[in-house]
Amino acid sequence: SSCAVYGDQPILPFREDMKASPKSPYALHKLTGEHMMQLWCELYGVETLSFRFFNVYGEGMNPNGAYASVVARFLRLKKEGKPLTITGDGTQTRDFIHVRDVTKAIVSALLLPKLDGSAINLGSGIQTSVNEVAHMIGGVSEYVPARTELSFVAADITRARELLSWSPSISFDVGLQELLQTS
Repeated sequence: SSCAVYGDQPILPFREDMKASPKSPYALHKLTGEHMMQLWCELYGVETLSFRFFNVYGEGMNPNGAYASVVARFLRLKKEGKPLTITGDGTQTRDFIHVRDVTKAIVSALLLPKLDGSAINLGSGIQTSVNEVAHMIGGVSEYVPARTELSFVAADITRARELLSWSPSISFDVGLQELLQTS
């Protein structure tokens, strides 16, 4: 699933027990998938679990497409010598989680004795603005009109800590520096 299912919420961080409020076809599709998995679990005993991924980044990101990560896009633009395109004023925040941390959480879930069809947030719990990401990557930035997107994003990862005995180990600073060295 995706953190997009939350939509804009008046309270941060996003908790799994908050009412979902999708604001795009993508988010609605992810929420529908969660409901399907819950239904299969309840009706047929198929053990399922939905991860609400926040902003996953790391090696192998696709910088193209409507839902490409801002990190991947910025790295591509920098490599091409183009300005980093920021929608709106760049104060919108994201919660970045490294793909290796995501992998550890998924493996931990596979070892659970029972999956109950519920959802779990996978993020870092830390907000980083798009402007901060652009500054960390470096180069010239260019601002374009805002689009419909979440304003402020942060995960409550209490459930992941408790259920999976998991917490992220790679800070965004460290993970981004690693990507900058390899790109």
